[in-house]
Amino acid sequence: SFHLDKFVNLATGECHFDSEEFATILKFASHFPEIIDWDNYDWEKDSDDVSIADGRQMLATASVSGMEDITYNDYYFGGRPYTYIGYPAASGTGNYMTLSSRFAMSSSCAGKEAAWQFLRTFFTDSYQKQQYTLPISRAIFEAKLKEAMDSFLSQEQADKLRELVETTTCTAIIEGNIEAIVKEQAESFFRGEKSIEEVSALIQDAVSRYINEAYYTTKRRKKMKQSATIIWLDQDTLTASFHAVKGFVKYVSADLPKFREMLQRLVDLGFRFQ
Repeated sequence: SFHLDKFVNLATGECHFDSEEFATILKFASHFPEIIDWDNYDWEKDSDDVSIADGRQMLATASVSGMEDITYNDYYFGGRPYTYIGYPAASGTGNYMTLSSRFAMSSSCAGKEAAWQFLRTFFTDSYQKQQYTLPISRAIFEAKLKEAMDSFLSQEQADKLRELVETTTCTAIIEGNIEAIVKEQAESFFRGEKSIEEVSALIQDAVSRYINEAYYTTKRRKKMKQSATIIWLDQDTLTASFHAVKGFVKYVSADLPKFREMLQRLVDLGFRFQ
């Protein structure tokens, strides 16, 4: 699910679950056990660090959110050479970024300058210096890296961290509904009930329909600039959603005459209803 952006474009509604890359991932996943007996799992003997030390395990999940995490991972692997390869990917590395915060400004914002003055505070050097996680400012990242090298990081560890940051290009997109669709349909392939082609086609169709129902695609946005959709909620309440060139307006009213009056005003302004 972390590499969802490889198979789904939420902006256009396009999906690629019928691709060879996705089929390869399904085949790879089919080699793992369906159920793990956690009740009888030997946490001391079969933990990642012990299994790696014994030579029984080659891979482990790891994360780097701060400068010192590199040292933790070194300890985890017992000082043995290792590399950050990420999850299976057709090209490049399979590493991905998770964002602790995301910011956006509405295109219909009435006070864009004021909004930007607020948002820009999160990108200033003073704010970036205060963050425990890796900063997005290259200058602050290098400054923090130098401080860490003066304290606890070796040159080799610093080079490894810099390489990891510079080669990670994917951002994790976690969409629970799409993940649920994939898991549900993939079960029939794992159980040998359907071919990988059949399952891929089912996932492609189900996710495509979900995205087009749950997200506004680019084409639909363009069509809705001068249109509106009326949705009946119950006998007395109507909801009209209007996506105009200058913004999005949602109106709820239990007063039907007033609602009709409002609709007429919008018609006079050039809106179309469907």
